[in-house]
Amino acid sequence: MYSLYRAWLMRDAVVAAAAAAAAQPADVVVSVGGAGGAEARQFAAHRAVLAAHSGYLKALLATAGPAVCLPTVAGDAFAPLLAFMYTGVLDLNRDNIYSVLLATHLLHMPRALDLCRAYLQQPPPPPPPPPPLVKPVPSRKLPLLGLPYWPPPPPPHHVAAAPTAASAAAAAPQ
Repeated sequence: MYSLYRAWLMRDAVVAAAAAAAAQPADVVVSVGGAGGAEARQFAAHRAVLAAHSGYLKALLATAGPAVCLPTVAGDAFAPLLAFMYTGVLDLNRDNIYSVLLATHLLHMPRALDLCRAYLQQPPPPPPPPPPLVKPVPSRKLPLLGLPYWPPPPPPHHVAAAPTAASAAAAAPQ
C-alpha cells in the first residue's frame, strides 16, 4: 500500500520534470541494440528524465558523455520504456511484454517493472466466439445451366397404392 501511495505522490513530480525537460533540446543520445547481430537504434533523450526513472542510467550518465551505448537492451523494448519515462504510460502487449520486462530488469526501473508484473498477472482474454454456422443456399441458376442441384434432392419415395377392385380381381386365383 505504501508503494502505491509513494508512486501517486511521485507521479506529479515526474510528469512536471518530463514536461520541463521536453521544452529543452535533448542532451544525450542513447544507442540500444547491436548485440548478437541486431540492428542498433538511437534515441535522443534528456539526462534528467532518464536518471529519474532508471537507476542504471542514473549511474551511467554520471560519468558518460553525450552518448550512451546499451548493447544488451533491444530497441523494440527500449522505445516503450522511453515513452513511459516521458508520459507515464507503458504500452504493453503480448508481443513485447517479455522483452520490456527484461529491459526493466537491466535498467533498474522499478515502476515499469511493477506495471509489467501487473500485466502478466491479468487473466488472459477470453477466446473469440466461434463464427456462426451458415448453411449454403443452393443456387437457382444451376438447373438453367444444365447442372443438377447441389446437394441433389432426396430420391422420391414410392408409396404402394391401395389395391383397387380391378387389380384385386386380376390377382385373385381363378
